[in-house]
Order: sequence, then C-alpha cells, then structure tokens
Amino acid sequence: MLRTDKGYTLVELIVVMGIFVIVLVISSYAFEQILSTSARQSKSAESNIDGIIGFEQVRHDVEHAGYGLPWSIQNPIEAYKECDVALGALAEGVDSEAFNDVPPNLPRAILSGTSSKEVNGAAGSHAGLGPDYLVVKSSIAAIDTATKKWSYVNYSSGGNSFIKKWGTSADVADNDRVITLSTTFTQAGLPTRQLVTDDVTPAAGFFYSVNGVNPPAAFQPGDASQFYIGYVVSRQTLKMPYNRADYYIDRPADMPGRCNPNTGLLFKAVANHADDAFTPYPLVDCVGDMQVEFELDPNGNGNTVFTENLLGLSPEQIRAQVKTVRIFFLSHEGRKDTGFKYPETNPAKVLQVGDLKRQSSGRIWSSANMLAVFGSDWRNYRWKIHTIAVRPKNLSR
Repeated sequence: MLRTDKGYTLVELIVVMGIFVIVLVISSYAFEQILSTSARQSKSAESNIDGIIGFEQVRHDVEHAGYGLPWSIQNPIEAYKECDVALGALAEGVDSEAFNDVPPNLPRAILSGTSSKEVNGAAGSHAGLGPDYLVVKSSIAAIDTATKKWSYVNYSSGGNSFIKKWGTSADVADNDRVITLSTTFTQAGLPTRQLVTDDVTPAAGFFYSVNGVNPPAAFQPGDASQFYIGYVVSRQTLKMPYNRADYYIDRPADMPGRCNPNTGLLFKAVANHADDAFTPYPLVDCVGDMQVEFELDPNGNGNTVFTENLLGLSPEQIRAQVKTVRIFFLSHEGRKDTGFKYPETNPAKVLQVGDLKRQSSGRIWSSANMLAVFGSDWRNYRWKIHTIAVRPKNLSR
C-alpha cells in the first residue's frame, strides 16, 4: 500500500500566524475603544446624575428664600453674628461677613457677590472678577429634615394653646427648636409676619425648645384673632431665628481625578448655630463658573430691570422687587477626551455663562480666557451650561 505524508509548509504556518496576529491586534484595539467609550459614557452619566441632584438643591433653596423669615420683631433681641470667618474662608476674595444681618436689622432673603479670583486662584478672567457667590436665608436652608416642620399654634383660653399635630412624621417633636411668627393680617390684607419674642429673656427669647404640646405662655396667641405659626429651625440651640446657606465654588485637595485641574466643586455651606463658622457640603463636581442674575421690578409697574447685586436693597425692597432669579453654571460632562475637540467657531465668544438674549448678562468666555483659566487642553472637555430660573415663592407672602 502506498503511503502519502500530508501537512502544512512553514510558509503556510507563518501566513496563518500573521493573520491571527492582525485579527488579535484589531480586536484588542476595538476592545480598547469600547472600554474607553463605555468609561466616558459612564462618567458623563455620572456627571449628569450628580448635576441634577446638586442643582436641584440650589433651585429648592432659592425658590424658598425668605420662608419663615420675620418681617418685624415684637421685642428687641440681642445682636448675633450669622458668621465670623476670615476673608476668603469659603471663596477667594469673598468676605462672607459682608452678607450678615445683625439685629436690629432684619434678615435679607437672598444676596449675591463675586469672587475676585478664579477657582484656581488666578485673577478673575472677566473685568478682574471670578465666579459669583450666592447667599440664601430661610428657616429651611439647612440640610436637616427637622427644618421642614411647621405647624399652627391653636388658640385656647386659659393658657392652654397648643401646637397642632398632623399625625405624621412631620409633627413638631420634643427638642425641636421653634420660632413663632404672628401672621395676623392687616387692614391692607398683608400678613405682619412678626417674630414673637419673650421680653423677659431677650437673649434667647426668640425661640423655645419643644417639650410636650403646649408652647410657653409668651408664644401663645393672646386671643382668637391672632394667627401664630411655629417653624422648626434646628434641633440645636438657636443663634439666630433662621438658617443661612452660602453657595460658592472652591477647589479642595481631594478633587475627583476626572475633573479639569482648574475646575472646582459647587459647595453649599450652612451657617452653624453652635459657633460662627460654616459646615460645607459638596454638591456638584467639575464646576468652573457660577453667575447669578436678578430680575427686579423697582416701581411695581411690570417694567423689569436686571442686576447681579442686591446688597444696596433693604429686606422690604428685596421682597417687593425680586421677581426671578437666574443662576448659570459652567461645568463639563465626563472626563478628558483626547479624541474630542470642543467647537471654537467664535474665539471671542466660546461660551456665555448668562442669558444668551442679553449680551451683558453674566460672563462671556473667550478662547483666550478658557486657555488662561482651564489650561491648554480645555478643548478636550465637553463643556456645558446649566441654567436655573426660579420665581421665589416666599418673599412677599
């Protein structure tokens, strides 16, 4: 029987191995691209989720600016300091104490200022100015579920007036610190919103610590015509009859690695009742700018004007004139992408952190400013403008 030996030649093996190597290289490159795209989309989705939650916190606080604030005070109370911190303690070049309201001055519901420097500590890129600084005051500005509680003080003869119970977790509980506003309406139909105080102990006479149902005698309506509402401000001993939250951008040492090296975090800092400092809470990553704009109706005739600063207005003027508050944020989605180039069709106006219909609104970022503040690779980030437009609900009522 004849026998035949069959097999592959060396040339054939080399050709086949070469084909396998090429296929492996192509597959490896495709897999690397899939991983890169997946990571980029994951970070982008993470940025969007964080942004929605963080910016919603800002919207909520601005919408409720003035909630639970007194418009007058029944008896004099001792002066207090909302905060006592060093210049620039929260944001570069910002004096947080400049926004304090000290008795006998009444609290202003919302205010803003501007940092003199960028987040990276460099001089501001717009007329020597950097991101804005926002201050909101209300009974619910703190991050504390207890501050969401309020209730009527029902009148009862014989000194047995009581705090109405709703039968839910929203009920005012023992050890809640409560302020009381007399909201009896005037002949003009406007509520007085007067802070009820105990003139016997003026130092701490603007609040009481709940113990049972009946408030102290000084915080009970004198007759059935008086309409009292109690607001929980904290579960700590109160320093002031409301809460204060300051919003700003700062760059801490532990910034997320995906953020542009010259962006920062949007913080909400709550003024402490226990001391004169703040407790900061990070809200949104990778934020490069914040600009605040107020729409005012100075004469009450519907003809509005726009401003970025309310420091010259009294509490009454702020309540009467502020119609809308617009806040604009510049941030980027995801992380640096060397395969992406942010469009630069107009180098003089790459981005406008403000109302696009008004050229003077907010801040216009040119290509040169983006380069100076965010570095030579600024175009490798997907920049986005987030806008919050709010009509405050608690200023004039």
